[in-house]
Amino acid sequence: MLVVNNGAYSTRAVEICEYYGLPHINLQFPVLERPDLDVVRKTLEENPDIALVYTTHNETGTGILNPIREIGALAHEFGAVFIVDTTSTLAMRPIDVQKDNIDFCMASAQKGLMAMTGLSFIIGRKDIIEASKDYPKRSYYCNLYLQYHFFEKTGEMHFTPPVQTIYATIQALKEYFAEGEEAKWARHTRVFNAIHKGLDELGFKDAVKREWQAGLVVSPIYPDDPNWDFEKVHDYCYERGYTIYPGKISTTNTFRLCALGAIDEDDITAFSRYSVRHWNITILRFRLYIMINRKKRETDEKVYACFCTDVIHEGHLNIINKAKEYGELVVGILSDEAMIRYNRFPTIGFEERVALFKNLEGVSEVVIQHDIMYDKIIEEVKPDYVIHGDNWKEGPEAAIRANVIEVLEKNGGELIEVPYTYNENVKRVDDRLKEKLAMPEFRRKRLRQLIKMRPIVKTIEVHSGLTGLIAEKTVVENDGEFDQFDAMWISSLCDSTAKGKPDIELVDMTSRCRTIDDVMEVTTKPIIFDGDTGGLTEHFVYLVRTLERMGVSAIIIEDKTGLKKNSLFGTEVAQTQDTIENFSAKIAAGKKVQLTDDFMIIARIESLILEQGMEDALNRARAFRDAGADGIMIHSRKKDPAEILEFCDKFRAEDKETPIVVVPSSFNTITEAELAEHGVNIVIYANQLTRSAFPAMEQTAKDILKYHRAKEVDSRLMPIKQILTLIDEL
Repeated sequence: MLVVNNGAYSTRAVEICEYYGLPHINLQFPVLERPDLDVVRKTLEENPDIALVYTTHNETGTGILNPIREIGALAHEFGAVFIVDTTSTLAMRPIDVQKDNIDFCMASAQKGLMAMTGLSFIIGRKDIIEASKDYPKRSYYCNLYLQYHFFEKTGEMHFTPPVQTIYATIQALKEYFAEGEEAKWARHTRVFNAIHKGLDELGFKDAVKREWQAGLVVSPIYPDDPNWDFEKVHDYCYERGYTIYPGKISTTNTFRLCALGAIDEDDITAFSRYSVRHWNITILRFRLYIMINRKKRETDEKVYACFCTDVIHEGHLNIINKAKEYGELVVGILSDEAMIRYNRFPTIGFEERVALFKNLEGVSEVVIQHDIMYDKIIEEVKPDYVIHGDNWKEGPEAAIRANVIEVLEKNGGELIEVPYTYNENVKRVDDRLKEKLAMPEFRRKRLRQLIKMRPIVKTIEVHSGLTGLIAEKTVVENDGEFDQFDAMWISSLCDSTAKGKPDIELVDMTSRCRTIDDVMEVTTKPIIFDGDTGGLTEHFVYLVRTLERMGVSAIIIEDKTGLKKNSLFGTEVAQTQDTIENFSAKIAAGKKVQLTDDFMIIARIESLILEQGMEDALNRARAFRDAGADGIMIHSRKKDPAEILEFCDKFRAEDKETPIVVVPSSFNTITEAELAEHGVNIVIYANQLTRSAFPAMEQTAKDILKYHRAKEVDSRLMPIKQILTLIDEL
């Protein structure tokens, strides 16, 4: 084994070889220099028995980046396997194992992925791992082949896994892909450049040539002054929440600053307020400001900007930097409740959203904005300026802009509009946030969250990707209030109708799950599934598992048996209501097989439809709730909502918690606010999109036949351009 060694971590590989008695060559180079490739070649030529070449990609003791592509090419030229320690570069610097000639590399979860310690992993050639089966065994627990073989055979780790660490790494991987390799490396580069800018201003010198540095760790040399004291500087920074590392170069006194982790330029700006005046050990404020050629006004004027984001990208930073030119910046964070009505569901907690801005350089205060409109917050903050992107001049958001202008005129203030940042990086961040919202584990639990946060959860029927987009993107502004649908209802009636089939459970679950897939592919909102009767209990439990795994939030099943007949037929057709005992057992069986607490089974009671009376409906509601139902749907085909409201009032008198669901198809004069007053939690508009689409399409077909051309229908058609903007492109 040839160890190409120019630092502490390659030296560790030499020590491992010595410990295990492995024949090796320690090809040592000065720690502040890159390996000499001619010397590496000569060593390989002179030692034809070298089977393996090993080096470290980034020696974090110095910050030097080794030329692994060239070393790997030499290893392969001489028939050796090339192994690289990428612990401090994997998931931070771009690495291409093929172009970089890497046969094996390794890392651990706490480094580039920023997860917990305790999980290391290897990326390498399977053919070599399989060939190693017959190699001499030097370890049992850390035997690579045994671990690989067990994975291939069982899909599990060979020994008890570090479960918490694995879950943390899964989350870290999601966050890594959400940010993206290029964006992450660009962020590390920004931080690296900011560190260097500050060090240059302070007069520090690098231990390693800048062109040799990996862009992740900087090793400044101690100042040549007898008053310098690293421990005092370290402790001063540590007390203020910043850690600087001692150097690992035995020949030169250095310390280390890292561009690693979840930090960006603003963190360096915050850190760099603190410095050392090396000639008298006086701790001073750093001057590492990233604002190049920008002078902040010497003023007490106040600037206000409201944000409703889960991640800060360069568009937000542009607004913040512009705001700092005008005065002291107060950032408003839109409350979860307001955000849901106006924009979308947050992917992180409110406190986390506040924390995003609290520590940013230039943000003097963070406040909560409870309303979409600015009347109350401007009265509270009394800003001289409100700053916003210029992307709110059209659509529903134009009403917010008009409100800001009106309130500022009244209170004496000015609106500053910054050109909206349109680029691939911003689009990538937005796309990944949307993708995160659509992930099953996030989407599934959202219905329960909405029930707690909204006065009533508004749900609209969808039966295709297109109708899903309508439910997802339709936002209206009316009298200063914004509204949108909270959830989607996948109805068996509308799904069957869209497929030209009768509503008798003829469309099988495979086809219905395909509809769910179509909707989920283009939306993020929670889905409530119309499960009809749920079928046989033995089949129902599998349906629950399937829907839960897909990320559906709830299934509603009705307490009837036999061939399904639509409830709105009432007693006009023969319909059989299931016994309380049988239906309760079906609910209990479904709850038993759930793997999460997020998924909801809602019992739909048909007693009022089938004229069995109010007491029967209430008895069933109690029994189904006690069997484990997460909610009760009460149905009626009367145009007067009186019996629905009577049921709600009586049930709420004895049960304040269990969610109530109603479908006001017949009793459609009642408002959501009135339903909420009677304890209703979810309202489902169960078939209106289908029923409105059919007559419109039928009339268009008739007119084309009647006039033998399409001109007469043109005024009723949606412009092609509008359809194209409705559907997002990847």
